[in-house]
Amino acid sequence: MREYDGKSVTIMSCRTCNTNCGHCYLGYEGDITSTELKDTVVKLSRHYDVDINGSEVLLNEGYFDSIKYVGQNRVLTNGIILNSNPTLIDKIKRYGIEWVCMSYHFDLHSKVSSVDFDLLKRNIELLKLKRLKIELMTTISTINYTEVLSMVNEAIKLGADCIRFTNFLKLGNAVNMNNDNLLSDEQIAIFFDQFYEAKDKYANQITARRSGTFGRDMRKENSTYYCPAGRDKVAITPDKKVYPCPFLVSKGYEIGEYYDGKILINKEFKNDGTTCLTNDIVNKNKILELKI
Repeated sequence: MREYDGKSVTIMSCRTCNTNCGHCYLGYEGDITSTELKDTVVKLSRHYDVDINGSEVLLNEGYFDSIKYVGQNRVLTNGIILNSNPTLIDKIKRYGIEWVCMSYHFDLHSKVSSVDFDLLKRNIELLKLKRLKIELMTTISTINYTEVLSMVNEAIKLGADCIRFTNFLKLGNAVNMNNDNLLSDEQIAIFFDQFYEAKDKYANQITARRSGTFGRDMRKENSTYYCPAGRDKVAITPDKKVYPCPFLVSKGYEIGEYYDGKILINKEFKNDGTTCLTNDIVNKNKILELKI
């Protein structure tokens, strides 16, 4: 067992949520108390870059002080609580939040999300009035991978400042969905082509980003892609288990534990960083070797 010497840590603060989306990748249970969260971020921030994530962090206002402490300027939310309690928008602004990230999956949305599209639109209007920036989090599967240009164009019309694409991952609730949603290498290549085109075409209107879950575009020799899972990035769940990636927070993928300010690693996957560890394990079913 060794002490983690990487750069960053994501604390998965809670599993409690006010909805149940079909594509949710989270596979852990439990919530961290606000007091325990503050103690954890104070200790870890001495050595690492820390951010706070979870299922629906806005359900616990006690977390806001920790979010401010680590200097986090964005929060992920399904938006339900913002719609029912708009005064919360002013409060998160006071705690340093500048970006609100909400999911919208376009043609895939009705199949995976429990959040009504009209609610999303109302939230965007409320957030824009408060001069907050909006990032749409979009899952890409075989249903919508050819529609990237039109999705970016619609995101602009909705008023989004950024759109971020994530590969469909067969984790958490998504294990119950059809394998037909999984992208092949050829389909990922088509996604990349459309992504680069949209990124250039709409550069002056919106920021288009993609998550590392697609892996490296193998056609680009000078690609700067790097998967930091387990080396420069780890995630901690409420039961103090440590995982190699915020996506790969499901039972069986533990690589260590957190104890009183220390992250102790007892298992490491062999991964050269050129492919996404999570995608390799859960979508491609690769058997990864362990470092000794």
